[in-house]
Amino acid sequence: MRRDIVVVLVGLLVLCGVAGTRSAMAGQLYVKYYPSKATKHQREYAAQRTLEDALGLVNGIINPNSLSRDVEVAVEDCGQVNAFYSPTRKRITICYELLDFLLSTSQKIPGDSGERGRAFYQMAHFIVLHEVGHMFQDILKRGGLGNRESEADYFAAVVAISAGKEGAEMAANGSLLFMTWSKGQVIRFNDEHPPAASRAYDIMCLVYGSKPKEYSALGVQLGDARRRRCAAEYQPTFQAWKKHLQPVLVGGGSGRQ
Repeated sequence: MRRDIVVVLVGLLVLCGVAGTRSAMAGQLYVKYYPSKATKHQREYAAQRTLEDALGLVNGIINPNSLSRDVEVAVEDCGQVNAFYSPTRKRITICYELLDFLLSTSQKIPGDSGERGRAFYQMAHFIVLHEVGHMFQDILKRGGLGNRESEADYFAAVVAISAGKEGAEMAANGSLLFMTWSKGQVIRFNDEHPPAASRAYDIMCLVYGSKPKEYSALGVQLGDARRRRCAAEYQPTFQAWKKHLQPVLVGGGSGRQ
């Protein structure tokens, strides 16, 4: 599972052209597993360091001045399947109920136990990257990429896709997660979250659009009309997040373009 994290770190470096090293005195993201009554897997999640490595890749590239203090990623009972970033508390929350849902979802994926375990980690890491995207929205005090939930999805997707085939697999599993969420979903048009199926296809389109020949199987799922537009969707999204992230990265995002 650790290879997935290295892959995504490479994706961040490629996406942003980061150069230089990070000060040990800078603010960092850290994870804290709180006691749980909602799950029997609390010790397992903590022992397997389910989220720590995903945070490590972010800590490795953040400019020392971009976080004025440490940011806690709290893993705790929420009473619902959820994850969220609080701009007032400067805190990311990952609910045990969500991790249990991801674990259950991954067990339904065809393949052996290793492939299912990989899917679980990739789904969890995609969600972490989504919430880190919200954190960057708060830090940068800017938007401009559309719906904020979609923005965070795009952040997670382009970072993962930038890492190559394994990162694209992570994004594809993120798409699979939203597709699973869409089953039985009651669509509320006043909800800030777009319908889960739409989010799934948007992420899928970005993966396919990054390398249509390599990810042709995803193109089949998208259908002809959407598939033809995916390459044109991917490049502006990639460039927009690259530009938005430059102020918070080591070296200001200088280096390889």
